[in-house]
Amino acid sequence: MANEIGGKTVLLQAKTGVSGAVTFQDAGDTVTKVAHGKNNGDVVQFSVITGTTGITTGTNYFVINKTADTFQLTSTIFGSPIALTTDGTGTLDDVFQTFGGLRSKSLTVSSESVDVTNHDSDEWSAKLDGAGIRSAAISGECVLIDNHAVINKIRTNFLANVNTELRIVASVSGSYYQGMFKLTEFGLSGDYNGEATTSISAESSGAVTYTAV
Repeated sequence: MANEIGGKTVLLQAKTGVSGAVTFQDAGDTVTKVAHGKNNGDVVQFSVITGTTGITTGTNYFVINKTADTFQLTSTIFGSPIALTTDGTGTLDDVFQTFGGLRSKSLTVSSESVDVTNHDSDEWSAKLDGAGIRSAAISGECVLIDNHAVINKIRTNFLANVNTELRIVASVSGSYYQGMFKLTEFGLSGDYNGEATTSISAESSGAVTYTAV
């Protein structure tokens, strides 16, 4: 039986650019990283945890009760803080996060063809196998959450004119397309008596891969 999916299961994701060494505090159950740039609700992972228990490596946690240099962790978004036992150190990973407030998103994969039709083609169009340029384009629009870490990173990369690694999750199972993209548009709009929105458009730079989960 076919498993139809709805638009809510298609997610556009990017990294925040925040990673590096952290310390864990038993007193207060906090994670410290100077000027971490994280916001409440952001997803975080740790690749190294030394001396501290209560959390594990490679697990998604959510930021809660953040200050400029510290934050607490919760297993569910905006849930209760996790109790950290024993002071320790670790490494914060930069993980993919969904654009906050996302409402529409699309991925288009295309391939140019090389026409090799000739006298021996028997009046049928012939295309050269394995030739042509493949590319992908991504677009999305979301309600503006101006301090969202992903939006901040996208804006920074756009203004710096650098490529951004993007991922679009295309099924309930979590299968995804991923690659480096050149941001070609970053827009802001809003009505006087309505919500503010932001939109992006991006074109692939290099290979785009598909990972089935």
